[in-house]
Amino acid sequence: YWFANGNLTFEEAYKKTGRVLCISISPVALNSPPVLLNYISAPNVVIASAVVASSSIPPALPSACLMVKDENGKITTQGEYFNDGSIKQDIPKARLSELLNCQFFITAQVNPNIVPFMFNNKGGVGKPTRYDGHSEESLWRGGALLSSLELYLRLGIFAKFKFLGHMGAAMGSLSQDTYTGSTTIVPRVTLDDYRKLVHNPSPDDLRKKIQSGLVAAYRHCSLIEQNHVIARALDDCIERLEVATSSSTSTAKKPRKTYSM
Repeated sequence: YWFANGNLTFEEAYKKTGRVLCISISPVALNSPPVLLNYISAPNVVIASAVVASSSIPPALPSACLMVKDENGKITTQGEYFNDGSIKQDIPKARLSELLNCQFFITAQVNPNIVPFMFNNKGGVGKPTRYDGHSEESLWRGGALLSSLELYLRLGIFAKFKFLGHMGAAMGSLSQDTYTGSTTIVPRVTLDDYRKLVHNPSPDDLRKKIQSGLVAAYRHCSLIEQNHVIARALDDCIERLEVATSSSTSTAKKPRKTYSM
């Protein structure tokens, strides 16, 4: 409760900080699309309730409802239940592009069911697709074994178990969803992390995880910086074009002086 500054809503947080917070959640009802919460789509939703709903992963953590604040400050609870957004859509690229015009996505992938199977077939920052040991026998593709095993198991499940059609919405999203962004930061994960998966982290565990995330992010800094420079240059070009267009339009609409003889 304290980490969300009490009953602060998305709209209040945006007015207070000027920063856009987005939280993705999945409705419990089958065939319901995932929901992206922010100050545009859900201005009156209490952030604390959205965080709880986004952390709900049954059966470990039960589904949760959203709380809404009205204009008088009264808090009411909605009746619909929600789970973690990654169940139906891990990275809501389309919705972010639609609402906020996002084009470059910096993704930190830490989902325990995804990290072991992470494999970028086009290569990544500091991780080329192939590692050349100056011989054909030493050409290995990083992560290919686990990716192939995942694909084999996934296709086998959908081919043999017809009754999964009833769960098609959830199963389909888990198997076909995109788990990478324009650049994807994947920290190092150990078996000890899985052992402590459902336990509250100690201060020492938090320090180790923060350090691991920093090390994983450093190699992406140059790529992020270059894309930021390109984005700023494009924004500057668009701004200049808009100014030039508005100037030419106002000049064209200006009435001409006429003289009678």
